Amino acid sequence: MSRIRLHSKYGVNPAIPKCFYCLKDKNMIYLLGANGGREAPRNAVFDKEPCETCRGYMKQGVILISAKEPKPGEDAKNPFRTGGFWVVKDDMIRRAIKPESVMEHALKARVMFISNEAAKAWQLPGWDKLFGAVVDVQAAVEPLPEAPKEPPAQEGTIMEGGSNAEA
Repeated sequence: MSRIRLHSKYGVNPAIPKCFYCLKDKNMIYLLGANGGREAPRNAVFDKEPCETCRGYMKQGVILISAKEPKPGEDAKNPFRTGGFWVVKDDMIRRAIKPESVMEHALKARVMFISNEAAKAWQLPGWDKLFGAVVDVQAAVEPLPEAPKEPPAQEGTIMEGGSNAEA
């Protein structure tokens, strides 16, 4: 049985790990205890091990994550994500990615960061949502509710921008 040194203020000092790929909570909890005298982050990425959902996606195809091109000095292995997340079939990777060494790496790793421009060029669903000014950060992360649909026009009523044949 392993022992954990308790933190004097935070006790077992729990942390919920996030998936490196989808950034959602993993279905586990880390008990960090003393943690070098620091409070554990409540939600953080601790490793690159995929969550169960992403592991399933990797069995189906290759995960593509849109990201900004890292600037000099930024971590190229953990680029800033711009909101796009897709799972594509291996065949699409074989057809779309050149050179062959990059294509083979993507097929082996089962995940690849791509630029917004690549998402646009490949016409991935939602690529157009990656561009443009984002005023509300929360709206960029959560899907927006659907706009209410207008009821169909009744026969004999005047419609905006023109007239109905029977009016």
